Amino acid sequence: MTLFSDAIRMIRDLNDRSWFFKIWGPLLNAPLLLGAVLFSDRPFAIALALVNIACLLIAGRIHRGEPFSRLTSLCHLLWLPLLPWLYAELGAELASEGATSAYGGWLAAIAVLMGVCLALDAASLLKLALQRRPPHDGARRRPVADRLRRETYGRLATLSGEPDRVNLPLNLFTRN
Repeated sequence: MTLFSDAIRMIRDLNDRSWFFKIWGPLLNAPLLLGAVLFSDRPFAIALALVNIACLLIAGRIHRGEPFSRLTSLCHLLWLPLLPWLYAELGAELASEGATSAYGGWLAAIAVLMGVCLALDAASLLKLALQRRPPHDGARRRPVADRLRRETYGRLATLSGEPDRVNLPLNLFTRN
C-alpha cells in the first residue's frame, strides 16, 4: 500500500456511489491544488494545497476504517486555522490589486468553496451527533468492525493457539 492508496480508494468508492461526489470532489479539490501550481510564489497557496492533501489522506484513512461515514467531515477541521490567513490575504489582495487580479479571484473562489464545504461538514456532523443509536451492548457491532475483528482475531488466534485469551488491538475508527 502506498501513502495515497486509502484516499484513492475513497475517491473511487464515493464516485461509484453518488453522482454528487463525482462533481463535488473535483470542484472542491482541483482549485485548491491548482492554486499551488499557478501561484507557487505565494506561501498561502502552497500551505492550502499541503493542508488539502493532508485532509485527503485523513479522510481516506477514516473511510478505510468506516466506509461512507460522516466522520470524514472532521478532516476539514484542518482548514480552520487557515481561514484568518485566507481572509487577510483576500483583503490585502483586494486593497492592492482590486478585484481584477487572478490571485484575488482565486482567493475569492476558495473562500466561497471552503465556506460551502465547511457548512456541509457542519450539517453532516450535526446530523451524526443527533442520530439515535441503540445502546452498545457488546453484541451489536458494525459490519466493518466485525470483519476487522474476525481477521485480526483469526491471525492472532493462530499465532497464540489460544483463541479465548487473545486481546484485540483497539482500532481508532471503531467503537469497542
